[in-house]
Amino acid sequence: MKSLAGRYEGRWQVREGREEELTATERKRFLKSGEAIALELRSNGTFLHKGSCEGAFSVSGEIVVFQPTMIDQHTLEDLQAAAEAQDRVFRLGFLFDPFSLVVLGFDLATPEDGKLLYLRYGRV
Repeated sequence: MKSLAGRYEGRWQVREGREEELTATERKRFLKSGEAIALELRSNGTFLHKGSCEGAFSVSGEIVVFQPTMIDQHTLEDLQAAAEAQDRVFRLGFLFDPFSLVVLGFDLATPEDGKLLYLRYGRV
């Protein structure tokens, strides 16, 4: 885990060789998506994503698996209880679903899933 520890910035990219497949709407959205997405991997196996999602990560081969445990310093249980206290249905549980990135040299990227756009995180 120490070799992956550090700060990264993620940016949307088009999968190589598929640029012509973008629709006008996708191209417009892609061109607007210039803001970097922050990711910090700590040597103790924890992470901070987008400045608000925290949790633990593990490495299996070339795959890094992230398990969010807190969003804006609130656990899943905290957010569920707050929603119930307001007689609301909690619909944000998906934010706590595990997600993964693939190690690509010194970078990390969303796995190949057939989509044209993907996030690629480079070290800062």
